[in-house]
Amino acid sequence: MIEGVMKGLIQGLTLIEDSTGSMGSIFAKQIGSLACTLEKKVILLTTEDEGATYASLELNNFSPKIVVEELASASLAHKSEEFDVIIIDSFSVFLFDKTEAQIVGIIDDMKEYTRKGKCFVLTHDCDMVSTRVNAFLRQVADSYVVVRTEFAGNKINRMLYIPKVKSERPLAKLLKVTLENDGVQVDTRELIG
Repeated sequence: MIEGVMKGLIQGLTLIEDSTGSMGSIFAKQIGSLACTLEKKVILLTTEDEGATYASLELNNFSPKIVVEELASASLAHKSEEFDVIIIDSFSVFLFDKTEAQIVGIIDDMKEYTRKGKCFVLTHDCDMVSTRVNAFLRQVADSYVVVRTEFAGNKINRMLYIPKVKSERPLAKLLKVTLENDGVQVDTRELIG
């Protein structure tokens, strides 16, 4: 079941919402790794430090072309022509100073490329943009993933909630995940009680 969901995330526009940032970033890279195994050309656009980016990619056995730069819509269009999967890590940082009209224009451009078979995977911190922009992004995304983090005493519990997946039925439950050396792992054990 989770394999079908993962493949659904490599189609169209996928939004990964994570207020802590780290899990969404790692999960996006894991999606990119899966895309590479499916022989897709993948690029990772990020504003993250280059050394940290390479270190986290080694965890996922993932070696896409990496561009550590401030994103510009002109370069985004160029990258969209060259690659099958475009991962934009920390998309909310890119949107931070944009007007709502500019954001709609950027997303419209991405949706046009998805109609040509391209895929965008965007990590997003919903606290960095307005409620209206968040609602718009959630609505236009073909797939939508929420990373939930709960602090329980000295433990951190992380769960994936996937309310929308392109070409797949969404999951009707939260998935407990752990962060392992090789990336995000889904805990498939059923909890009783």
